[in-house]
Amino acid sequence: MTNNTDATTPGGSSSAGNRPKPQFGEYAPPGWSHQAPETTELVPAEQETAPAGTATPADSAPRASSPLSSASHVNAGQAQFGTAPRQRSSFDLGVSLTLLVLSFFGATMMVGAADQLSQVFQQMHDLYSLPEYVEPANLGSIMVFGKVSQIILWLAMVSLTVVLLVRRRRAFYVPLIGAVISFVLLITMLTMTLNADPTLVNHIS
Repeated sequence: MTNNTDATTPGGSSSAGNRPKPQFGEYAPPGWSHQAPETTELVPAEQETAPAGTATPADSAPRASSPLSSASHVNAGQAQFGTAPRQRSSFDLGVSLTLLVLSFFGATMMVGAADQLSQVFQQMHDLYSLPEYVEPANLGSIMVFGKVSQIILWLAMVSLTVVLLVRRRRAFYVPLIGAVISFVLLITMLTMTLNADPTLVNHIS
């Protein structure tokens, strides 16, 4: 093994900081110390500072949305496009049910009036001092028409009202329209019966 001599400065004094680095297999000269080179931390290319206004891959990656946030977006979209669930009106519900109950009694009276056609026209004959009322041949058909039409109308009116209430829509007007149609059917039945009684028609005309 060879010994290294200390390097001297031009003035004759030795400098430990300028000593040569020992080679592989050699002893380090006295006063020499190893100094680790300064290292810089390697930063991955994708994590380097991006210019302002550009998005990093982490920012551009889609984020998973929670079920609650998705449901809130769906409800907001439904409310925006008018598909949100309707609010039931307690006033409309109460009025509709009340009118349905009244329409039941009205339909019952109309059916009863159809059964009393013969008695009604006999009273009209007595009122005008006319001969005894003779039932026409088609009186039975007129009575059946009056009763069946009133029953079908009431059932249709109830069904439509219930459907509208279930769908949370306004339904109070359905029984009102049904009452108007029921009155028209009554007038039609009376007109048909009156036309079948020529004695009363001649007296009135």
